[in-house]
Order: sequence, then structure tokens, then C-alpha cells
Amino acid sequence: MKYFLSLLTCICLTAALYAKTEKTLDIQADEIIFLKNSTAISANRDVIIQYDTTRISAPIFSYNKNDGYVSFPETFSIHQKETAINGTQFFYDLKTYKGGAENLDVKIKNTLIKAENLSISPNKLTFSNAIFTTCNHPHGKTHV
Repeated sequence: MKYFLSLLTCICLTAALYAKTEKTLDIQADEIIFLKNSTAISANRDVIIQYDTTRISAPIFSYNKNDGYVSFPETFSIHQKETAINGTQFFYDLKTYKGGAENLDVKIKNTLIKAENLSISPNKLTFSNAIFTTCNHPHGKTHV
């Protein structure tokens, strides 16, 4: 369960994007759209987001504080110390604490999780068609 909470914390970025913080959130991209008096940010092409020790790369990123959502509608990669998360179509609603992602490939230290779908709700993460293993075997030990 500790690994699932680490995954949720890393992937949602709620601390970086929703809360008031003294740490710097750095967004780089070929195109960044942020209108004056707006609470929305979108970034396109070669997006790199750096927050503390977390680095995220994706082709597209959207964040809207008023509507309360964060999304990476195409592919995304998240790296943080001994954690690497790759997937597609990540979205998270900051108001309902619900979201999801597809085609996940997660490595946390020596633990590997592969899943077709991830559903995020306030009290649980649900992986569909998943493999969980702590060994190097390509087919894993546990299928969910």
C-alpha cells in the first residue's frame, strides 16, 4: 500500500499545483499559454515540468485551478529519485479527487507495476489488467 500512496502522490502533483507553496514550479515548453487574470495554464510540445525532485515530460499539459483539473492528454513520464512512471491520458480532478491514466508502466525501487488502466478515487487506486512484481521476470508474479 505504501507504493500505491507514493504513486498517487507523485502522479497527481496536487501539492505543486493546487496548494500554496514556497517551492518553485518550473514549466518549459515550445508553447505556453497563460492569459492575464486566468487560472489556467496549457503547454504544448516538449513540455518539461520540474518541481522539487520531480520531473515530468509530456507533449501536452493542461491545468485549470478554477475547474480543478490537471491533465496530460497524450503520453507522460514522471521521474522522482527511484521512481519512474510512464503512461498515457492522465487526468485528475482536484475537487473530486478522482482521475485516471492508461497504459501505465511504473517502477518504484525494485517494484514494477504495469496496468492498462488506473482509476483514482479519494480512498483507493484501482489497476485494471495489471501485473505487479518485485522481481526481474518480464511477466511478473501477480496478475490483477
